[in-house]
Amino acid sequence: MNSLTVHFGLGQNEQVDSLKIRWPSGTVTVLHDLPADSTYVVPEASCLLPPAALTVSGSTDICPGDTVELLAPAGFSNYAWSNNQTGQALQVGNEGRFFAILTDSLGCVALTQSIEIQFVDENVPTIFAPAGNTVCQGDTLVLTASSGENYTWSDGTTGAPSIAVTESGSYTVALDALCSQGQIVSAPFEVTVLQAPAPTADVVTIGAGDSILLTVSGENCHWYDQSTGGNLLATGPSFQTPPLESDTTFYVESHFFYPGEIQQGGKPDTTGLGGISTQTGFLYFKTWSPFTLLSVTVYVPPGAPLNNRFVQLWSPDTLLAVKQFPVQTGQNVLDLDFEVPVGAFTLRCQQGNLFRNSGPLDYPYPIGDAGEITTSSFGENYYYYFYDWQIHRPDFECLSERAVVHVSVTDTYEEANGLVLTVFPNPSGELFFVEIKGSTGGTSLFRLLDAGGREVRTQALDHVSSFQLDLDRLPAGFYILQVFGDHFFKTKALVKR
Repeated sequence: MNSLTVHFGLGQNEQVDSLKIRWPSGTVTVLHDLPADSTYVVPEASCLLPPAALTVSGSTDICPGDTVELLAPAGFSNYAWSNNQTGQALQVGNEGRFFAILTDSLGCVALTQSIEIQFVDENVPTIFAPAGNTVCQGDTLVLTASSGENYTWSDGTTGAPSIAVTESGSYTVALDALCSQGQIVSAPFEVTVLQAPAPTADVVTIGAGDSILLTVSGENCHWYDQSTGGNLLATGPSFQTPPLESDTTFYVESHFFYPGEIQQGGKPDTTGLGGISTQTGFLYFKTWSPFTLLSVTVYVPPGAPLNNRFVQLWSPDTLLAVKQFPVQTGQNVLDLDFEVPVGAFTLRCQQGNLFRNSGPLDYPYPIGDAGEITTSSFGENYYYYFYDWQIHRPDFECLSERAVVHVSVTDTYEEANGLVLTVFPNPSGELFFVEIKGSTGGTSLFRLLDAGGREVRTQALDHVSSFQLDLDRLPAGFYILQVFGDHFFKTKALVKR
């Protein structure tokens, strides 16, 4: 096909002083002082008038079935539009670029500017969360909708482009339709809140100067001396307090570890029409949760070159990652280990020469529950190269709120059975006298722990109400004496000088 566009090279010149066109009809058109690097539409006329301006009555973005009026200036004897219509006004109901050629009574011609008319893009609303779709219990996830009018969220919120959610569930947003009545509802956005309940503990009462082994029910517990921040005192379900002389509060939190899932995505295989294309293409995809792209599978048809292939991750014009692979005829699993954040991306192989599908396809292709492949660089009738995506969702560590563990200290603490443990003198150089007042209800034991919680001595106490504790062979320092039986547990802090 011959083009009606003629190209001229001007070298270093920046303008054309004079351009003369001789038409087959004998008409001659002359233009003067034309800047370089420009395209001109030249009508067949012996004289040219200055450009004329079209007036648009309404918006150049119209809904299907609506029209917009383009009006040329008055005073011309003939109006010829680019779509072969005539008249001063043009009613436009379809997409395209429109201009008019205006001729006066002397045969001189003026051109108008080109006006582009487009149909309104009635997009379905979308929901985006920069932090992904998974949070820990106690945290907040902010969901933001695409632009529009009259936001209506599934949780009942109205008028706001964003909402903060703290519960698992499916969330949608509806926006006013631009070309019809009512609202258009988004696809559901799935939010997962990982549970992280706080440990449970009871209030404890001890006597002044006693130490006690605190125990809670929780997961990977960490003990602190403050409600936020503070010093880490111990880890695990139990914590041995130092001797306490007054009421004291400790704090404990649980740590929950949620390993990330391995998920699949993309077109699973090459089923359908396809082959090697003459042009290289790539895939567009978007994510709403970060993940690691572990691997993809590509196929090299028989006879295709076996040189190395480079797989590239772009976002959108920035190269984020690249990896080189040797390939062989048939199926090739490529281990990528690309870290993919939240956003919009493309996955490419510039060398091509890999199998790609053509014909009817089923876009979008989910990428686990973290994103989707939306289209290819040549549209939705092509799927380029990368099949059977394997992704790893990130691991999560969730911290619970800190539970309060309060220890009440009294001067004359007694167990329900009237048991009282007395140690004197304390501190002492080596010999301590231990007295148990009250009924032990049977066999009991004593255990001596050093400052690090290690057991250094243990002994049975058969109906013994008092005994001597000789620490002559132990180094000076802090010790915990524990006396316990089937129905009681008593501790006392000892200091050896």
